[in-house]
Amino acid sequence: MKTIKNENIFFLGVDIGSTTFKAVLLTPKGKVHHTVYTRTKPMPDAILSCSGECHKCGRCNLGAISKTIDDFLASAGIDRENVACTITTGSQIVDGLVDFIKYDAYVSEISAHVAGARHYYPDVKCILDVGGQDSKAILFDEDMQMWMSKMSGICAAGTGAFLDSVAAKLNVPVEDMDEKVNYDSKLQVSSICAVLSATSVNKFKNRYPLGDIIGAACRAQARTVMSGVGELFLDYKGPIVFQGGVASNNAVGYYLKEITNNEIIIPEFHQVMGALGAACLAAELYEKKKKKDASYEEKSVFKVGVDELQQIIESVGGTPLAKKLGGLKNKLFVHKSDNGLEKIGIPSIKQVKDAIGDVHLIREFTDIFDKVVLRKPATDKGYFKKSIAMRANITRRELFSRNRDVPMVWRNLFYPPEILNAFGARTVTLETYAAFRARNPKKLQQCFDRAASKGYSAETCSFLRVLEGDEKLPTPDFAVTTTEPCQQGERIFADLVRDYNLENKYYTLHTPYKLSEHSVEQLAGGLRESVKEMEKAFGYKLEHDKLAEACEFSNQAREYAMQANEIRFTSPPLIHGSDAILNALVFSPGWGKPEFVELQKTFRDELIERKKEVELYTNIEDTHRLVWLHLPPFYSKKLMNFIEVTNNAPIVYEEVNHVGWDILDVNDPYVSLAKRILTVGFLDPELRVKKIAASAAH
Repeated sequence: MKTIKNENIFFLGVDIGSTTFKAVLLTPKGKVHHTVYTRTKPMPDAILSCSGECHKCGRCNLGAISKTIDDFLASAGIDRENVACTITTGSQIVDGLVDFIKYDAYVSEISAHVAGARHYYPDVKCILDVGGQDSKAILFDEDMQMWMSKMSGICAAGTGAFLDSVAAKLNVPVEDMDEKVNYDSKLQVSSICAVLSATSVNKFKNRYPLGDIIGAACRAQARTVMSGVGELFLDYKGPIVFQGGVASNNAVGYYLKEITNNEIIIPEFHQVMGALGAACLAAELYEKKKKKDASYEEKSVFKVGVDELQQIIESVGGTPLAKKLGGLKNKLFVHKSDNGLEKIGIPSIKQVKDAIGDVHLIREFTDIFDKVVLRKPATDKGYFKKSIAMRANITRRELFSRNRDVPMVWRNLFYPPEILNAFGARTVTLETYAAFRARNPKKLQQCFDRAASKGYSAETCSFLRVLEGDEKLPTPDFAVTTTEPCQQGERIFADLVRDYNLENKYYTLHTPYKLSEHSVEQLAGGLRESVKEMEKAFGYKLEHDKLAEACEFSNQAREYAMQANEIRFTSPPLIHGSDAILNALVFSPGWGKPEFVELQKTFRDELIERKKEVELYTNIEDTHRLVWLHLPPFYSKKLMNFIEVTNNAPIVYEEVNHVGWDILDVNDPYVSLAKRILTVGFLDPELRVKKIAASAAH
């Protein structure tokens, strides 16, 4: 870690685990100033009902954490004002905690433990963390140049909980176990289950020496740790940094060395390595923010208008910063002269900071400006209002049209919509329909209950269970599906077909696994066969010119979509990934329609307009840029907002919006559509990774 010149500040790392609270204060020179490792416990007079005034009350268990931190800082002889940056980690970090701990960022436990280990062992390649309720193996992959990790399952065996249960049965403090161990013990203690281990201990405790039993328990602990996560270390030869609460037991480290034949290194601060890593990352973040602020001020392109300032005041209402900004508002935008009031224009961020004066309020203002103004979802300002409305109208017409003059077809996500649109059919994409139905919690539970009564348990995909349990599915004139993306979906589709007596109006398109000349011909033949079956059901032929026209519309939409993706790739973040991912281009039923062409053109144009404004205040290098694979979390943006807003790592490309297929040949549509299915259908993992990696390396 680089040495930071300011001696009056500290960096705080907080790790809140399942059973313990850990914190580390780091000096600007990278020295550990103070640590704490304590069992988490509720407030003695904690209340169960929330008063809704977190900043005033603090009588819940989250308030207990806040008090623990205050006590920790007081014991170190510093105030919260001396903490320049705080980063949290751990399994028990929850949304409401931010009301009690004003932390700057949250990092994963893996990131924190790696940073902690590298603080003392810069060349570390292998880390084993064993905590109260889980174990984590972390290994640096030389080929991929990234850290790989494996976490133990939900069972507490092989974690600190196991040793706690053994210590309780033996009436020995867990921290004293390694002092009493007999390393030559030949006993075997079951460690398959932390609860059942008590049976073994009870069986032995009155028959064998205490040291033998402890030795057997510690060996069992080491063996279970390795059986749970040690697969990651199987071919690794080199030192392993052993950290976490269990590393306090030297006997477990001894047996780990015996099992792995690797050197086991136990750091001085092994109990708080996650918190130490968080503190190290806090120091790095502090330095990056300083450089970023200096860059902003140097460019002098950042302006704070009246609306933006009011946004910030409202977002921190009642705080010292809000009062300060409220008092400065008029002074910043006008000043008095001999002739009265005279405008001085829109101030820069530097002018606002200079006017604020207080260093802590300046830091708070910078964070709030970044989150409230610069990171504000573009849709809130209406930049993408038109394309959102167009997409909603297309979906609404697909699912809820009352037009009975055209045939209605069930399809799954991957059957080419160009064919159905060329038929002039109304399409209901069943997965999309299920997603809409699932928005109603009451209906969702009813669907799940009915699906359960039909034998579909929670192991079945939630969307498919909605379809099985929905008694109001519109009856189609034909049903067509593909064998991708999963066999489960194919089986559910077939079951629905039986329920609705559609066996003679149903076609399954068998999608080959690999892209090859033979598989393309096979799939194209299947498409032709499905068209023949639909012609029988509809009573009319599919006109070649109509299909050619639909393919041409898709080519036009494809071009606009590729332009939109290119704009996003080569620009600062223009739209939140949590919004853009809802476009889901590869699943859309709109391909082959003129209105879908207009939708893609509109979205591209909106991105161009958005780019003009965004580039006034941010650059493409200002943030990390992520690619999101597969589907998003549905119904809640909380996770994606946490990634994009809280951690300032915008998602700039989504796999479901990847336009990676060739232009459709209007003279040979079936072969072209077959190629598209095989290149974007989540089929061949190798091809999928290759294409996405190529796009991400753009």
